Amino acid sequence: MPSKYEYAWYRFPERGPTDSSPLLILLRWSWAGPLGAIVTDFLFPESLFLVAVSFLVGNLLRPAGLLGLIKWILECTHGHSLRPSERGRSLRALGNAAAYWMAMFRLRIVRFIDYLLHVENLPEFSYQAVPLPDARHFRILKLETRRLQTTTIEARLIPVPISCPRKYRCISYVWGQDKATPHVIRLNNRRFRVTSNVYRILLSQSCMWGANYIWIDSVYINQEDRGDEKTYQVRMMKDIYSRADKVVIWLGEPENPARERQVDHASSEWLSLATIRFPSGRLGPSAGRAAVVQELASARSADILYGGYQLPWLLLLNDLAFVHRSELKDVFSIFQGSLVPGMPTPVKDPPAPRNAFSMDSLREALSHGDYPPLPTVLTEFLSWKATHGVDKIFALLPLTDAACALQDLIDYKKPIREVLIGVSIHCLLGNRDLAFLNFAGTGWGDVGRDPAHAADLPSWVVDWTVSRTPASLAVRMGGEKAALYNAAHLAMPGFFKVSPGLDRISLKGIRIDVIQRVGQAETFKSSLDVLDISGVDQTIAWLEDYDRFIVQRASDPYISRQSLSEVKSRLLIGDRTATARPAPETYRDYFDRLLSAERAVRNFIARHHGESISAAADTTTTDATLMEFAQIMETRRAVVGRLHEAPVIFGEASFPRRVCVTEKGYLSAVPVHSKPGDVLVAILGTSVPFVLRPAGTAAAEDGEDEEGPIRQDAPPRPPPPNHKLCYQLVGECYCHGMMDQEALELQGCGPESFTLI
Repeated sequence: MPSKYEYAWYRFPERGPTDSSPLLILLRWSWAGPLGAIVTDFLFPESLFLVAVSFLVGNLLRPAGLLGLIKWILECTHGHSLRPSERGRSLRALGNAAAYWMAMFRLRIVRFIDYLLHVENLPEFSYQAVPLPDARHFRILKLETRRLQTTTIEARLIPVPISCPRKYRCISYVWGQDKATPHVIRLNNRRFRVTSNVYRILLSQSCMWGANYIWIDSVYINQEDRGDEKTYQVRMMKDIYSRADKVVIWLGEPENPARERQVDHASSEWLSLATIRFPSGRLGPSAGRAAVVQELASARSADILYGGYQLPWLLLLNDLAFVHRSELKDVFSIFQGSLVPGMPTPVKDPPAPRNAFSMDSLREALSHGDYPPLPTVLTEFLSWKATHGVDKIFALLPLTDAACALQDLIDYKKPIREVLIGVSIHCLLGNRDLAFLNFAGTGWGDVGRDPAHAADLPSWVVDWTVSRTPASLAVRMGGEKAALYNAAHLAMPGFFKVSPGLDRISLKGIRIDVIQRVGQAETFKSSLDVLDISGVDQTIAWLEDYDRFIVQRASDPYISRQSLSEVKSRLLIGDRTATARPAPETYRDYFDRLLSAERAVRNFIARHHGESISAAADTTTTDATLMEFAQIMETRRAVVGRLHEAPVIFGEASFPRRVCVTEKGYLSAVPVHSKPGDVLVAILGTSVPFVLRPAGTAAAEDGEDEEGPIRQDAPPRPPPPNHKLCYQLVGECYCHGMMDQEALELQGCGPESFTLI
């Protein structure tokens, strides 16, 4: 019997192999696998047999499996088992880590060598090398068969007519904020740089068994082009998606890939995706990507791809429908402002289901040939974003009844001003609807208009390029059942007229009153989580300023014969809840109860400053301090929790408002940039009043008339003969006591014409 055992050139001691021997053998030969793969990959690059063998070795015989195989051979040879020791388990873990890093090293070496041999010396790709014959052609991407041992992607752009019968997939994805292009692919035998997101998508869509045809906008469209080609391609995008075999919506990679596991469509991870991630979260601020609306609405079939999981769109809708059930929303609301420590504060009405249902409803309507009105679609997806603001309009326009009438508006050569005016003119004349005015106005600041082009827009034109929550007073929010306001909606507009230069419109309305004083400009801020008491002082300061302004400026009783205390509460919430308008009698003293609850928290904190108090105190405790704190927090929970049903209209960041009082004593919630001297008008055909600002006469230029500049705080001068007084639209407002056609009954106030510039 030999004195030494020899296995794979490794000499073991006299006692034979130990539990560490398989690891030592694996480490001894770990260099051979990567080296052999590199040699065979470049000597026999087209060998399908080697590809299959490499696939089996690299994916089926993983490090843990190799260790087990070597251990089994040693045990069979020597007739005794290798029992793992503590040292052996540690070395085995070290071996797995070493094998992993050797595999990563192998991939990086292969990629680097492949780049040096096949990519580095290639010229940069140019779209001029793949011209389009005419405006009815587009490019699809042919992903060549991918070799297993290299990560370099080879593809080819092919021009095809829009009527091409070739099957292809459309990829919808989030571009993201990272514009860097660290990855290189081989496109038409040229170098082409792509972002990390695009590279992951191409890698997932390529196959080592055959070529795939896909359409992805960042590759098939020359993104640097702002001329005719991009314009024609964007106009065809709806047709491209509708003719695709399938649309794949790629939502990105899991935030924690290490915890990635195999799940089915009903798992908690997909439920989390249905509730939060789609199409919000890191995919976009609350709002998703506007282009995905067109992509999904036009698709014949759609799948959701998230990391390594793929789910049909219809199955995701089932999960969303489950989450969106009223029973579950009531369960969510239980934890809203609860005293459970560490319990997150979910939104009672999650935005993701509403967004998905909106898209599916639009998709269902389009499948039957029913194109919704342009203002409806723009309002529904106002909070969604796009890489460039005008892209949102171009993506939604083909899905509306204005697709044909405004097709020429999809043109990257046109100024944004011309595009936005064209959309507003169509809403006015084409749809004969004034509801779009609720999103217009100069009084909302930067949240309502992009500063880059705000100065070029007439005040009555809506800037649809900005992304903001459609929290207009004239819009019924998700789940709301209360009736809408009706300031002058049922009174059909007497006329509306557009000037030849498309920069002025004339509407009929009833003058309600003139703003005399305005309150604080700060937006009301209050957390809906009862455990968050960090902003109590700020909330109390706002409520006290609000109370002081009303008490000093308004009369008691109010014009509507209500007590001033009740008016404060009803004005705070716009006199409506999600289920009723006007608000029920239980809200008559809501303001006083809210202020009292906040003050109780502040007083308790002041008395016990420096002490450690548990917010999750057990209400059965005998400690008097904890019992007092629990009672205070429970009272606050009951009051703050009602903000779900009746949100404060002064707290919407996308429509910032401030309180004001008019010369006749009306209390109103007006845009934050409203000023004394502005006029409250009930425009015929609209559901809420508007704030207008005198801005000169029709013949004046740049805010000047024939007698010189007009001060914003001065009363309007009478216009000269044959001149009309013009106004700027500041924005919509809530005027307590003027929300249900009361303006039509005002003594001596008949309809008059208002020219908006």
